[in-house]
Amino acid sequence: MIELGEKIKAAREARSISFETISDVTKINEKYLRLIEDGDWEFLPKPYVRAFVKMFANEVGLDGKQIIREYDRLLVEKAHSLSRPAEEIDAMKKTPAEKKQIERAHLNKLFFYLKTYKTESITIGITLIILLILLIVYSQKSNEIFEDSVDAVKELPVDSLLVTQPDTTEALPEPDQILELLLRAKEEAWIAISVDDSVSHEYTFYPGDSKMWFSKERFYLRLGNAKGVELFLNGQPLKVERRNRRVIDLDIGADGATIIEN
Repeated sequence: MIELGEKIKAAREARSISFETISDVTKINEKYLRLIEDGDWEFLPKPYVRAFVKMFANEVGLDGKQIIREYDRLLVEKAHSLSRPAEEIDAMKKTPAEKKQIERAHLNKLFFYLKTYKTESITIGITLIILLILLIVYSQKSNEIFEDSVDAVKELPVDSLLVTQPDTTEALPEPDQILELLLRAKEEAWIAISVDDSVSHEYTFYPGDSKMWFSKERFYLRLGNAKGVELFLNGQPLKVERRNRRVIDLDIGADGATIIEN
């Protein structure tokens, strides 16, 4: 998100607008404005961050909607990067005999190296043991620091998150009430989606396309070529009874997906 943060920073500095001025208008805490410009967008759940970034971008003369579209695209690319690499998948497909043969070849190379470079091997072994001991000590210290940090965060008052919002601002939902829906297309597919009580929007997806939506309560989807898409709810694969229909209607909530009978 660093590139988007730099774009917002450049626009703000070009207009000579201070963080204090933007905070007074948007009611966003100044420290969050600074984090956004630094590209550190993990300070709150994504729906909160999206709202802050959009308001911030609009105040400095940028198109908030366009910035959010770029943000969503980066989230989708990040989700794709979590997939298994091709070489790992190929390794999983090998037969037990092939795997055993590869392991034996690696062991033979290791034994040859140890026999040829006996003195060097002992030195390397001692070095690795020392590094392992240092790693264990460092990990224990890191855990202690992390636990202390978590305790400190728990003690922070809720008011420290945001400057007091005006009465006209709708309260943001609790993080555990937010639903995040990700769709990935494996084949060409058509969908119509309504988020909560919003107007339905239609999309055509092609293989490799992805899109993410956020909701307070639920999503209503009509899927054309349902078998050609994958759905993920809050990061988890969403199981849907496809049946043999080419077009299905779904009601998706926190408890999963239900087919709507027409």
